[in-house]
Amino acid sequence: MLIVDQLLPPQGLPFNFYRLTLLPTLSIIVPSFNQAAYLEETLQSIIGQQYPGLELMVIDGGSTDGSVAIIRKYEAHISYWVSEPDRGQSHAINKGFEKATGEWVAWMNSDDCYLEHSLVPFFEKLSHTSYDFLHGLVAFGETIEKAIVVPAYLNYRRSIFHLLLFFMANQYIIPSQSVFVRRSLLEKAGLLREDLHYVMDMEWYIRLYKASNRRYFYHFPISFFRLHTQSKTVNYARLMQQEVWKVADEYLPGLNSKQRWTLKKLIQHYDEFQIKYSEAKGPLSQISLAIMYPFHYWYKFNWDEKWYKLRHGAGNLPFKGGNTL
Repeated sequence: MLIVDQLLPPQGLPFNFYRLTLLPTLSIIVPSFNQAAYLEETLQSIIGQQYPGLELMVIDGGSTDGSVAIIRKYEAHISYWVSEPDRGQSHAINKGFEKATGEWVAWMNSDDCYLEHSLVPFFEKLSHTSYDFLHGLVAFGETIEKAIVVPAYLNYRRSIFHLLLFFMANQYIIPSQSVFVRRSLLEKAGLLREDLHYVMDMEWYIRLYKASNRRYFYHFPISFFRLHTQSKTVNYARLMQQEVWKVADEYLPGLNSKQRWTLKKLIQHYDEFQIKYSEAKGPLSQISLAIMYPFHYWYKFNWDEKWYKLRHGAGNLPFKGGNTL
């Protein structure tokens, strides 16, 4: 694995130039609409990375809350920006993708941000030329200072079936804020679906998975996902679940028979399981719940990973938790 800090630049060349020759060009799209309260922090988190070869684009949906003034403030660091009505977040991101010229593409929501000094180490420490799809963990909370990181143990052997379990638990969610896709793979798999408003990223990942198996999971947090009262994840959880189920129904034929049967059962009895789970008090109630809803219990509490450890030993996992950059 290439670690730049272990290499010396050719004599006479500044280290920044040496980094530029090793790090790939990167296009980051920031879709935004009336997010002036958070937009500046988002832009600062990207610009502050000091990533060489960065192409930063802001696609604003015609904000009226002062967002444009913030964009103009950082205009010298922005490769392209526009403020005009669009057809929603997916359309805004697609507009950026269509203009992107970087070797890799990513998007950052305008109420989220990258963690300090995360991008350069991420690409320095990975043999990025061997992969088409890279992603890491995300910290979440109301503020970065109070953020926590939830390990996503299943990432190292994630399948399309696991992607479709988006609605069951956090460990099945690939955080879009920490995803990087080779632009050639984007061109092969296609843009985001604009008829989806909550899980367009999950559906896109499925197409990316189908188009390439050159994927790498980076077991470190790269970005911060902000929980606040106006976010779609907080306000529209039920609509998000329904959209997941819609996508799941579309991709069911591509799963094997066991996965199809399991996914149908998980969706069919999801609401009643959630009610029973909220009412369960004490170990006996939990045991009863596990007997009544074995598949829901299995996937909600990540027994896939626990079973893997029992069979192979924790030391054989492809990564170990607690590592830092």
